[in-house]
Amino acid sequence: MLEGIKACFFDMDGTIIDSMWMWKDIDIRFLGERGIELPGDLQKRIEGKSFSETAVFFKEEFALSETLEEIKNIWNDMAMEAYCNRVQLKDGVLEFLKELKAKGIHTGIATSNSLELALGCLRALDVEQYFDTVVTGCCVGVGKPAPDIYLKCASDCQVNPSDCLVFEDVMAGIESGHNAGMKVCAVYDEYSSNTDDLKKQTADYYINSLGELGHEIIFITARSDFGFSDPYKTSKEYLDKYNIRYDKLIVGAKEKGIVCEEESIDIFIDDN
Repeated sequence: MLEGIKACFFDMDGTIIDSMWMWKDIDIRFLGERGIELPGDLQKRIEGKSFSETAVFFKEEFALSETLEEIKNIWNDMAMEAYCNRVQLKDGVLEFLKELKAKGIHTGIATSNSLELALGCLRALDVEQYFDTVVTGCCVGVGKPAPDIYLKCASDCQVNPSDCLVFEDVMAGIESGHNAGMKVCAVYDEYSSNTDDLKKQTADYYINSLGELGHEIIFITARSDFGFSDPYKTSKEYLDKYNIRYDKLIVGAKEKGIVCEEESIDIFIDDN
């Protein structure tokens, strides 16, 4: 999947973090406080819209008295605590980001959320350093499925769109990536599982979690002057210490001509 790929861009909510549950609760509370019942098709109608576009939709659809800025500020206040304290990374995300960093592959966030919530969440989860750029729909003036958000990510990372891979959990995002001329990998999320068949048909790839991509072949060459009496054991301890996932580990001590191999791997680490 990563062959020839120079940059990986990720949607945030539902793709790398488990947060979709929170927005349904916020919508119920927000509308309930104004005496409005949550429409059953609300999520489908706002899917892919930027934070600002969603505020416009709410103001017009529900005849709200607040200004657009007031609506967005209320949402930010309602969501910030959860994003900073209760929202978690999905399975395999951290390990995959580390592997991309090790391979020199650029990374970016392309989210319909607000910049305040996106940065607050990434910092709380201590993963902001793994991303070269964070772009919101508000930054480019239009949400998904327009290609603008992913084209901005590619521009920020100075890579061609054709060399990029997008990870998305909803159809609007998948279409956005394709509209930008990028390959797209659909990611399972409970809150969009009703469209899984369509996601599988539309995306170039489909995975249940990013954890599926954390199993690769690791090749380590260990210099004999490191004093490795058992290159395989020492290298395995190194990988375990830094939580690097692998299926197959191949260790070679060049100067001793030792090669230790166990079942396994496609990320290459050369400890020279």
